[in-house]
Amino acid sequence: MTVTVPGTENDEGVFFWMDGPRREEDLQMQKFMEGMRKDRFAYRSKITGTVPLDFPIEDGQLESMKFVKPVEPGKFYVDPSGRKYKCVAIEGEQIRWMMLDSWQQGRQIDAEFMQDSKYSANYSPLLDSAETSRLERRYLLLSSQDKS
Repeated sequence: MTVTVPGTENDEGVFFWMDGPRREEDLQMQKFMEGMRKDRFAYRSKITGTVPLDFPIEDGQLESMKFVKPVEPGKFYVDPSGRKYKCVAIEGEQIRWMMLDSWQQGRQIDAEFMQDSKYSANYSPLLDSAETSRLERRYLLLSSQDKS
């Protein structure tokens, strides 16, 4: 999840992971969950081009966290599976997305679609400038083909 933590240096939006045992038998899962957290942070770093912050949650911070709705027209985003998108427009409660550069069964798929904005928390900003430049060129090429 991407959240803001008011009153800290983490108020711009950070990737957040929280786990913990609910029952005593869950304690056996702690090592597994720690490995899963590290792997998820590494994957998140790879697909967004940033290093997720890892910071301890202090008393009272959990209640003050707010989910980030990171969607802005013209910006690029990535979903948890690594697919990349451009937010083309926001129309009321709907987001117009352009999925770019997805590969399915050996074929490149680009598709424009609408989605309810309540799902926007599933997308993280793509901050790798080389990748956003490449995707912008692809988007412009596809847009020019649509007009001809």
